[in-house]
Amino acid sequence: MKINCFDVLKDGILSMFKIFYRSQSFSILILSILVFALGTTLVIDYGLDIKPCSFCIYQRYLTLFAILTLIPGILHSKRRDGFSSVTNLSLKFCHVTIFVMLCIGFYHVAIEHGIVKLPHTCIDKNAHITDISSLRDIIYNVKITRCDIPELIFGVSIATWTIVSLGLLNILFLMYWIVRVL
Repeated sequence: MKINCFDVLKDGILSMFKIFYRSQSFSILILSILVFALGTTLVIDYGLDIKPCSFCIYQRYLTLFAILTLIPGILHSKRRDGFSSVTNLSLKFCHVTIFVMLCIGFYHVAIEHGIVKLPHTCIDKNAHITDISSLRDIIYNVKITRCDIPELIFGVSIATWTIVSLGLLNILFLMYWIVRVL
């Protein structure tokens, strides 16, 4: 009898995700990842003093929305297998929200690399000031965060870290939906 390593790996992954399907573990795992991601952005903002650009703020709001969509699904589960239609709907909303965040991340990286032109939302809102003294105060006292100048952590831009993590999260969701169909 010949054992195929890929079949063993596939069976192991399928059994792992079937455990997630039978309980609320998958929703709680996704919720934990999103809370960790939101906490990390706050540490970067306040701990490292790297202020977010407008795209980062959009993604924060969407992360909060994804967290809030998961909570009813986790709380509503009353069936023995830990899955209900509310849980299914909340996971679908969360997955769509994460996919939208991934698209925003790709757009942000494209701006950083000069592939896409900088939108007006990334330009400083105080650009219309004509008084020299007020302009000097703005320049010296306010840290302006532009979307086209990447902030680096370990030599990689934060937007790139974001699309890598959101891409992995999307793959996790896709694997979950595939296992759920099987």
